[in-house]
Amino acid sequence: MPRNRSDYPGATTDKDLICQAYFARSTDLVQRTASVLGQTEDARRYAGLLERVRAVFQREFVTSNAGWSPTPRRPMPRLGL
Repeated sequence: MPRNRSDYPGATTDKDLICQAYFARSTDLVQRTASVLGQTEDARRYAGLLERVRAVFQREFVTSNAGWSPTPRRPMPRLGL
């Protein structure tokens, strides 16, 4: 069975990949905001969470074991993960 689980025919991006990418982006924004606001402990905590989220993303969607890798239609560098 293909890994692509989408709501409509022709979709090429797995929902889990999209969710994980948004989780990383949101975590990054919260970490940066905490840093700007001088909330160093929160910023440190979210920085640690971001590293874990990135590691999971790499393991699940980029490694050779994941069965998925970047292609011209799936530009991983743009995600920053």
